[in-house]
Amino acid sequence: MKLFLRFFLVLLAYQSLNADTFQNVNGFFGERAAGMGGAYSAISDDVSGTYYNPGGVAFAQNSYYSINASSYNQIKVNHKNLFGPGQNYTRNSRNYLPNFIGFIKKDGKLTYGFSVLNPINQSFDQSDRIILPIYRRSLSQLDISFTEENFRLLAGPSASYLLTDKLGIGLTTYYMYDSNRTIITSNENQFNDNVTTVTEQNRRRTSGIIPVLGIQYMLTEKFSLGLSMRRIYVTGGNVSYRTNVTTAGKTGGPSSIAIQSTEDGGGKADTFNLTILSPSTYQIPQTTEMRFGGAFFINRKFTVSADAIYTSGYWMKIANNTYNTKTGSIGLTDPYANDLRRNQTLNYSIGLEYFIMDNLVLRLGHFTNRSNNEKTSWGEAAWFASYRQLNKASTDITLRDNLTYTIPEKREQYINLMGYSVGIGLENARNSISLTLMIQNGKGLGTIDRNQLPSTSIYRESTAYLSGSTRY
Repeated sequence: MKLFLRFFLVLLAYQSLNADTFQNVNGFFGERAAGMGGAYSAISDDVSGTYYNPGGVAFAQNSYYSINASSYNQIKVNHKNLFGPGQNYTRNSRNYLPNFIGFIKKDGKLTYGFSVLNPINQSFDQSDRIILPIYRRSLSQLDISFTEENFRLLAGPSASYLLTDKLGIGLTTYYMYDSNRTIITSNENQFNDNVTTVTEQNRRRTSGIIPVLGIQYMLTEKFSLGLSMRRIYVTGGNVSYRTNVTTAGKTGGPSSIAIQSTEDGGGKADTFNLTILSPSTYQIPQTTEMRFGGAFFINRKFTVSADAIYTSGYWMKIANNTYNTKTGSIGLTDPYANDLRRNQTLNYSIGLEYFIMDNLVLRLGHFTNRSNNEKTSWGEAAWFASYRQLNKASTDITLRDNLTYTIPEKREQYINLMGYSVGIGLENARNSISLTLMIQNGKGLGTIDRNQLPSTSIYRESTAYLSGSTRY
């Protein structure tokens, strides 16, 4: 039972209670910014500048309404040969919704506005059946039902001011709502006619604020520089975690394990045995992002821009220990929770905009989206898997009687992504509409099942944006 529980809590909930996001660049907003791959911090003279660089909004020539009328997003993560040669495991997410709405109003040197963004919206809902998984020879069949929703909403006001003809500053203050909901049901059918069922339910809601401070400077009439900085500040939230494991059959059970945890505390009940667990947390990584870019306005028709995007690392110390009330044993582990740990990343984006005709514009973009996970080598992951196999799926080390230490394990995915965007738009003096296609993909290391050798994980994401705006 202990082997099974550890295996499935790792295998099925590979995206943790904290809505694990393995990359820092999430979503593109606005007609021009999306088409130019997000290389927009030195332009930002429209509504989307409230997100990229509110300092650039001061240079807007008109007041704007803008909306990403539709955004279709599809994500596919394929874990190759997870259950054996040719036995892959794939997760798919599809969404269709608006991801950006906003307006700005120009009043002399002051420009103010409001915007609503949806940078994270993932929805996985699927059922899978694996017949005769090669890497688990005791099983005849494995059924997995998986539902997960990751959601983040940002909404808030902006204000920008033109200090001089060449220098603008601005501030946007977003209210953040971030949530994760995961429901997993799995059935393990064994050759000895035993059946084990796991039901897991995770719910987390986190609120906070994200201030965005920006500055933009027109070095010359044809060249501008932009700099913006933002940080996540968590202000509150709640969390609930429940897991039930039952086994019944001819040679095993009936037996059960129940785990429940909230922000106030938790416990695990197992056949007249109670273990006190540390509280769960509604915290998410409170990272800082800095964008620096330049834009070259070659002529009236042609613009080129580039951004460097730095996102800080993050570590948070939390209590993560256990106490068994029957045996008096204590379990210790690393206080830096891996699902709240992020490595710093440095990404870039490059974009261009060219007016083919006076009212027909083409935009192209290229960007990177590096993993914020700590890199794991294949050899290191294989060593951990071998240790778990020899130690019955446990990474516990006995320090002395009634005292154990659990070796911390890294997050389950390390994939660096490369992305491209292309957009086509129609514009006149008052209105504009555009269609933008974005793709990003990559291949890296996955350890979704830490009892086995690491697998090759392939990530593919495609998004279509239909956007429009009105100047007045």
